[in-house]
Amino acid sequence: MQKDRQSKRHGLLDRSKRKTYLIAFIDDATRVIPYAAFSLAENTRAFLPVFKQAIVRRGLPERLYVDNGSSYRSNHLSLVCAKLGVALIHARPYRPQGKGKIERWFKTVRGQLLILPDQ
Repeated sequence: MQKDRQSKRHGLLDRSKRKTYLIAFIDDATRVIPYAAFSLAENTRAFLPVFKQAIVRRGLPERLYVDNGSSYRSNHLSLVCAKLGVALIHARPYRPQGKGKIERWFKTVRGQLLILPDQ
């Protein structure tokens, strides 16, 4: 399962137009999105409930491929994955090719589902 996030000023969570993050998981084999949610923060605290819902809906993955960002390198996330028996794999910096499927999904969301305030 791959995980990534997209950030934009969507204004979907509130009218203050604060920066929101779309946290999403994709099953690499089937391209199914088991769960995605908007958050006002990009950190482990925002990530873990989304991860839990993805597991509830799709089952426990063997591997979790995540960004190389600091919020995905936390000890807490490493411990959670270790306790669940999930191999935590970080994307190589500046190599978007490894995240092509989830990035394509984000492009679809941006183009078809979200009405951006500046358009």
